[in-house]
Amino acid sequence: MSPVLPLGRCFRTLILLMLLTWSAGASAQAADWPLWENFRRHAIQSDGRVIERRANDRTTSEAQAYALFFALVANDRAQFERLLSWTQNNLANGDLRAQQPAWLWGSDTASRWRVLDANPAADADFWLAYTLLQAGRLWQVPDYSMTGLALLQQIQTSQQVNLPGFGITVLPGRDGFTLDKSRWRINPSYLMPQQLRAFAQYDPAGPWQAMADSLPAMIRKASPAGFVPDWIVYQEDKGWVPDLVTGSVGSYDAIRVYMWIGMMDEADPSRATLLRATSGMRRALQSSQGSLEIINTATGAARGKTPPGFTAALLPYALALQQPALREQLQQQVQATQQRAFFSAQSHYYDQVLALFSLGFMEHRFRFDAQGALITAWASVPAHSR
Repeated sequence: MSPVLPLGRCFRTLILLMLLTWSAGASAQAADWPLWENFRRHAIQSDGRVIERRANDRTTSEAQAYALFFALVANDRAQFERLLSWTQNNLANGDLRAQQPAWLWGSDTASRWRVLDANPAADADFWLAYTLLQAGRLWQVPDYSMTGLALLQQIQTSQQVNLPGFGITVLPGRDGFTLDKSRWRINPSYLMPQQLRAFAQYDPAGPWQAMADSLPAMIRKASPAGFVPDWIVYQEDKGWVPDLVTGSVGSYDAIRVYMWIGMMDEADPSRATLLRATSGMRRALQSSQGSLEIINTATGAARGKTPPGFTAALLPYALALQQPALREQLQQQVQATQQRAFFSAQSHYYDQVLALFSLGFMEHRFRFDAQGALITAWASVPAHSR
């Protein structure tokens, strides 16, 4: 007869087995995503800092936010905690609920590592808030959700603007984007439709639903030839006009807009409108144009060899266009360059993160539902449980 263990000891053993099982499962899940494993190994320090090695080893709030999202998709809870801790302690003065993270951290002229620019970046903060809200739901950690909501409130308080004749949007940063009393500078790629819809679910009193509803009009009016610009200016008496600094250029920022659109759920009411608004990119891809690094969004003229990350980023867009031949062509191009472009220690940071987003989506590791909720391959929690 087997000996009977005391109740307390049985309980402790059960808990230990559950923790070991969870830990092994989480590790196995992360290990099943080679691109994430490579990024984690080469780009993330042991303390959770994401390093851009081709940019003087700097760290940005964007990089931290993206890595947090990928850790959630990979069910990599330990790495998520390290990333969050470093971000909070080094970019937000120890408290993300009270302070938005500084966008830039690195070495100053005296070789001291510190915050170099305290201005927050809306794209990073949106990704941080979104990922924390989704992590709170998927991992059932209310503290994450509370921090995500606090970040949303800070963004709304410090960066919301009501553009006369257009409506509410969010400035890219707290400082430097209100040009004067009648002009504001906006980055369309900072506004992801899925995130705005998700924020509206968590914060119905906020501006998020209105922003989601007006985003297609912004993209359409800012993209006269069907190509999205990196930056645009809203002028009270003229509407959306070319940016004063970058002009009518669509490149390293704008590429994300096509990727976000490609990842939209088919039931999202804005999807078809956004696909039509970006028809210039569709025509460029269908003509097998291989020089899409820099696009004149007013004329459609393009130059510069398409970077590997751009090619990967356009895969979800091709999927949404229902163009199997085009998707196959892009997939072959990605496969031909992916080892050097995405899996090497010398890979460009931006190529890697674009590939993590796009290939992770194409491999069904994650998707977004029509209300913007994150659906992961590993989760069994209903999308809208609170």
